Amino acid sequence: LDNFLLGNVYLENEVILGNVALRYNAIGDEIEFKESLSDDNKKAKALVKSKEIYAKIMKETFFFIPSEGYYLVVFDGDNFSLLKKITKKYFPAKKAKNNYETSTLAKFEDRFSYSIYTKNGEMVELPKSKSKKLKAFGNSEKLIKDYIKEKDLDLNKEKDLKKVIIYLDGVEGASL
Repeated sequence: LDNFLLGNVYLENEVILGNVALRYNAIGDEIEFKESLSDDNKKAKALVKSKEIYAKIMKETFFFIPSEGYYLVVFDGDNFSLLKKITKKYFPAKKAKNNYETSTLAKFEDRFSYSIYTKNGEMVELPKSKSKKLKAFGNSEKLIKDYIKEKDLDLNKEKDLKKVIIYLDGVEGASL
């Protein structure tokens, strides 16, 4: 997130910073905060990285997993959650070598990856390819394959992936 938005910071479900300006800094993998939206961005500080502390920025919840970093919660179920990791990739400026090429400015591009998080603390990152994504469901692969076919879902679309995790969360005894 590039702009600061209003939100709350929680320590074990208790608000410790209420209605403050927050943003997720993907480059530093940290949540930054400042007292108000009008404060200078240079006054922003980073939250302590702890699994007991999480932030809600508008309607989005970010929480920290030690040795993994911050994740955005796409869906939080009773048994399974869908988490989104946001990173930035840097592309340096490129000067045209001749008249047929065009110069490009340096830029950062958002990159996303998804993981399934189980309530017993297991985390499975979903690969980019659809067939490998299916294999990541382990014991539930056939169940998920049938559900995707029945509902005509695309695992490479976040909204469809969320539907799959919601479905999986509701299946009695489902496991990865």
